[in-house]
Amino acid sequence: MKDYPLIKFTLLFISGILLQYYGSFEHNYLLLLFISLIAISAILTFIPKDFCKSISNISVMFSALLLGAVMYSTTTLEKVHYPFRTPKIKSAQVFGSIGKIELIREGRITFYINSDSLRMGLKTYKSKTKILCSVYDTQQNVNKLYKDLKVGNYAAFTSTISRPKNTRNPYEFDYEKYLNYRGVSVLATAYSTESIHVNHQVVSTFKNSIHEIRKYLDNKITTLHNQTTEGLLRGLLLADRSGIDYNTNSDFMNAGVVHVLSVSGLHVGYIVIIFLFMFNRFNLYWRVSLTIFGLFTYMIITGSEAPVFRSTIMASVILITPFLGRESSSYNTLSLAALIILLLNPVELFNPSFQLSFSAILALIIFFPMIKKIVEARKYSSKFLNYFLLFLGSTFVAQIGTLPFTLSYFGRISLTSLAANFFVIPISGIIVGLGIVSLALSTVSLWLADVYASCNEFLTYLLFLIVRFFGNPNYSFISIKPFSLYDSIMFYLSLGILVTSWKKFLSIKAKTVFVILLGLSTLIAIQFDDKELLTPKKLTIVSIDVGQGDAFLIKFPNGKTALVDAGDATLRFDNGKRVILPLLEKLGVDKIDYAFISHIDADHYMGVLSLIKEKKIAELFKPEINPTKQNDLDFEGILKRNGIPVHYYKHESLAIGNAKLYFLHSNLQSGDSESSNDNSGVFKLVYAKNSILFTGDAGVKVEEKYIAKYGKFLKSNILKVGHHGSKTSSSGNFLQSVSPKYALISAGIMNKFHHPSNDVLDRLRKLHTKILRTDELGASIISSDGSNFEIVDWRNN
Repeated sequence: MKDYPLIKFTLLFISGILLQYYGSFEHNYLLLLFISLIAISAILTFIPKDFCKSISNISVMFSALLLGAVMYSTTTLEKVHYPFRTPKIKSAQVFGSIGKIELIREGRITFYINSDSLRMGLKTYKSKTKILCSVYDTQQNVNKLYKDLKVGNYAAFTSTISRPKNTRNPYEFDYEKYLNYRGVSVLATAYSTESIHVNHQVVSTFKNSIHEIRKYLDNKITTLHNQTTEGLLRGLLLADRSGIDYNTNSDFMNAGVVHVLSVSGLHVGYIVIIFLFMFNRFNLYWRVSLTIFGLFTYMIITGSEAPVFRSTIMASVILITPFLGRESSSYNTLSLAALIILLLNPVELFNPSFQLSFSAILALIIFFPMIKKIVEARKYSSKFLNYFLLFLGSTFVAQIGTLPFTLSYFGRISLTSLAANFFVIPISGIIVGLGIVSLALSTVSLWLADVYASCNEFLTYLLFLIVRFFGNPNYSFISIKPFSLYDSIMFYLSLGILVTSWKKFLSIKAKTVFVILLGLSTLIAIQFDDKELLTPKKLTIVSIDVGQGDAFLIKFPNGKTALVDAGDATLRFDNGKRVILPLLEKLGVDKIDYAFISHIDADHYMGVLSLIKEKKIAELFKPEINPTKQNDLDFEGILKRNGIPVHYYKHESLAIGNAKLYFLHSNLQSGDSESSNDNSGVFKLVYAKNSILFTGDAGVKVEEKYIAKYGKFLKSNILKVGHHGSKTSSSGNFLQSVSPKYALISAGIMNKFHHPSNDVLDRLRKLHTKILRTDELGASIISSDGSNFEIVDWRNN
């Protein structure tokens, strides 16, 4: 460390950022202390005594620590947050300059406005807010707006503004936090290009030039390639992944090669090789200079994301070092890249892209020499075998280095990534090279460019075929509980012990025993802070936030699971695929033993189709088939084709361990054959002294029949409030009969139906019922030991 002062300074700087992140110290005190230490260090340097020099060195070290804290405190002094109480405001007017325009999408254009004011009705608010804006319209209208809009234009945008979606369910991605890190606090959406009025006289020349270059390159990519290859090249060359669909992204993630889709160090390496080859005829000085210029140009065009910036800095330092007459140090180079990025924006330390990139490179720097030494010691005659082993080794250590972050953000370990990377990395490198060549040739000969583009289309097809094979969810990965900070510390501590102690063991046998014992110790250590959201040997109910719909997960004391409804599924968003399946995976639920569909309305049953497709449903309960409803007939056909046993609600009970379900549904419909709501399956779950009543969307008339037939048996500790809290359900008499301590209401944020009704909420409040609403709280988790209920604070657990 003595030979690497830059590393020491960078580590202290990072420690200062972490100190402020977790400590939240007063900014002014930090600044005063930092200035004082700098002054003391400066004074002591002029006093020629060894003691004073030691004190000065200590002051400098603390100054580096405080600099990190001050920089982070300064950056986050004005925290970005949604500025209004109401989560959604219609017909709001946004005024400001266009900051950035994303590449065009199908039927949609996305851009950022740096607003100076917002108008709601007759009120105008002066507010400097960065707003992410989206306009949906016909492709013709979107194309026209995209052509006319310039970066720097002053715009007036009439739209619905809303708060970005935060974490609504356990382990879910926090989109609001992601946008806040990028300075965005508000979303604005409109469905007509006429909603935006632009002053074209004001233009940001440099930023708009970059945008025009991106537009030009994107247009060339679109012209030359089919839709699949276009979407991939957009991601690889222009850092725009909007053309890569959810299923493809999932395949890449399952196969452990999702890093290929993001512009990162891998792609910068490709660019360096391409540029060095292109400038091969120049002397070394010009060759290096032009390559560095090309790298920075590429970085600017791709948006200067942290991985590209880091890799560009590293590559530039490596290329420049020989001219300085010094050998480059990988550690110093990595430290310099990290320090520059963090000086510009200390918040980048908490960016997953930053963390994954730097941990992977650091692992390679530390472990690759060891792997190379082991491979060379074997003295294999085949060069291919040597390269193959080195490639596998480097891929493996990069995965080990990033493992805590991978588990923290994705909660899975890919079992096929080593094999997948062996094919995917070289193929993606060739695709990048051919993409650049075809773009260059298109300015000279479209025919020749088409030839290269056709080759790329074949390689893209081959790449996706390989990724689909290695990304098959049946065998490609195992789900692991997401890592905590404590788990990560234990892991890296063990890794440090491994590195420092490796040479002390001389024989292979001793090293193997050491690694096994260290691995087992680490596995035991990371269990200490584990907290189960689905508490073992307790009854747990999870009210899943699926927007305007119902979905409830039940974990019984004997370990069996049930799902009551599964939300809606549309072409734009499938709650089963995008919400419920990922949640089950993170919670360690492999199978739903019992699925209960209250009735055949889209917002209750459509989401279960994805679970059926993934073989997650063991058996299913639903109302009797209605032959006049095509959606019911179609659903029955899907159940039959997938071999799922179907049971129809009738007056009976079902024992699940020491809990019991009582089905109350017994031809109590309102008499309106068109009302699927009143045909809802209603059942009561009883576990010892505790009970929960599920009512689907049953209306007031049916509720009266339940009161007449079941009377006091309706009384329950928890009520799943009927029809999302609509005034068509939950009459005063029915709520009095149930007298719930807790009320679960599943409804979308500011939904068009205005659920839940204020009348229903008032009735519940009069009964002193604690109301848990998904539109306000997101998911809720309640556990029971048979005597008492406990609300689980899943956000802090």
